[in-house]
Amino acid sequence: MFNYDKFKADFDKKVEALESAEKITRDVLRELSREVLFALHEHGNIDYVNRLVQAKITPVNLKALTLFFQEFTGFFYSKNDKVFAKKNKRQYDAKKEACLEFLSDPHFNFWSWSERNIEIERKPLDLGRVTTYIQNTLKKAEADNISQAEVIRAILDGGLEIETLYTILGVEVVEQ
Repeated sequence: MFNYDKFKADFDKKVEALESAEKITRDVLRELSREVLFALHEHGNIDYVNRLVQAKITPVNLKALTLFFQEFTGFFYSKNDKVFAKKNKRQYDAKKEACLEFLSDPHFNFWSWSERNIEIERKPLDLGRVTTYIQNTLKKAEADNISQAEVIRAILDGGLEIETLYTILGVEVVEQ
């Protein structure tokens, strides 16, 4: 059961904790993104890059970090294994040179690069996935002895307007 008074009392602390965690993530990735590139290009060890991209970070940060390292490591990335596996002999030297040039700027890091080079675009709604979700929900409801009427009532409670339902059913709504 939702306790509004507890929520109100804890809200500011939780927002501060979230902001603190985000600051820590930004600071650590800012530093590590530079350090692992130096370690790679000075010592040839791709393991540090792989360990960083295998860390438990948000999916968006992981995708962006993978793109960042694809740009600056000169290694092939295996999507199946989710690791940088093999040096790209044709591109490595050029990528290393470009990377070291970028790293000569102390302000260059994952965040500064991603702000200029990564554009996040929202995936369009796939109505087929909605249909599959509803089908699965109806199967679960049936297994739990919940009627379809109760499921539709829950969908209406979630924001589906009754007028929309009537339109779908072909029933004309008369305004009073």
